[in-house]
Amino acid sequence: MAPAYVGLSADAGDAPGSIREALAVLQSRTCLRNNSDLYVRQRDGAPLLYSCVVKTESDGDSAPALSSLLAECGLLRAEDIATLATRPEIPGQEPVEPSWIVALSHMHGKSAPPHASVRRIVGTARLTRMPILDYDAPQGAGAGYDRLRPLSAFDLDLFNKIAESIERDRSAASKEGPPCVLDIGCGTGRFTKLLASRGFTTTGVDKSRVMLEAARASEAAAVAATEGAKQTVRYLRSDANKRLPEGQWDALTFFFSAQYMAFDQPFWRRVRAALKPSGIVAFATFAHRHFIETELTRFFPSIPRIDLARFPSIPSLRRSLQANGFDDVRDYEVENHDDIPPAVLIGRVERKYLSSLHLLEPAEYEAGLARMRSELHGMPSLQRTLRATVVTARLPGKAA
Repeated sequence: MAPAYVGLSADAGDAPGSIREALAVLQSRTCLRNNSDLYVRQRDGAPLLYSCVVKTESDGDSAPALSSLLAECGLLRAEDIATLATRPEIPGQEPVEPSWIVALSHMHGKSAPPHASVRRIVGTARLTRMPILDYDAPQGAGAGYDRLRPLSAFDLDLFNKIAESIERDRSAASKEGPPCVLDIGCGTGRFTKLLASRGFTTTGVDKSRVMLEAARASEAAAVAATEGAKQTVRYLRSDANKRLPEGQWDALTFFFSAQYMAFDQPFWRRVRAALKPSGIVAFATFAHRHFIETELTRFFPSIPRIDLARFPSIPSLRRSLQANGFDDVRDYEVENHDDIPPAVLIGRVERKYLSSLHLLEPAEYEAGLARMRSELHGMPSLQRTLRATVVTARLPGKAA
């Protein structure tokens, strides 16, 4: 077999996540020899286009065969794949010649943009799993989390999308009382309390002692502040990758905790056992493109390398749900635009309000923070577009 060089490209949905899934399929079929980093480029009047170059084994024209394979998996459209006219060597994580990436524009019927519009996402050829953060470490990611991450309009939009899905999709047989919901990876209970305020019978579970102490303290303060109020949320300490509380729920929710889940077969067995027939799972998470397009990546370029390895892509999460017995899998993008005072954002970054910031090398973190202070100094406000994705699925009911 001779080596063949193919360009993968996508612009819709979680485009970089689709490319990563395509690479996983090629790897599973043992026809992938090597691949470049991801590249992204601007196109006038069109979405960002993500691409990478793949070196494969082929006994003929590889592009149609790969096109058919990936189209079967629903990962990339056939027109998203083209054999490159030139035959580049792919030196692992070294840069690919921009002209090879630019050539992929023709697959989308666009004239090739200048090389300056092409940006390499360093370190994305081979993703390395990052260490799991210890939220109980002194001055670690759990310290002051509830103050650093107050509920925002964006959070409420996400919550409402999931709450509406639970209310809409419950089976008729389970509508005799309020939905029983298990909030997995509940942290300080930000969303757990919202579920309870919606009238759901709610239990929050997390493996972090520090996070649960904050959640219970907040619940106790709310009860003490309101005469006659009763505790509405139960919090339990447990690692969902090892066990879940006994009982069955109408819904399991994962608000920004998917990156800590194993997603192996034992995990999915526990999830299925914890759900009632026709029960719902709901994830609020980030598409892979978020970590490339967020404004923080301009200051901390290792964020994509770190978080593409930590978070499941949306195509990966959908396929995992389908492969493990769930149907009616849906995903919705939630988008919010806001203005934030630069000093507020810088203050949060100084206190490492995102888990990704704890995983940066100290030198990169300090350099990025200094650059933020310099470039954002004097700006009255910073306009941001916040995007996240809600993924829901249903466990089939019992056969009649």
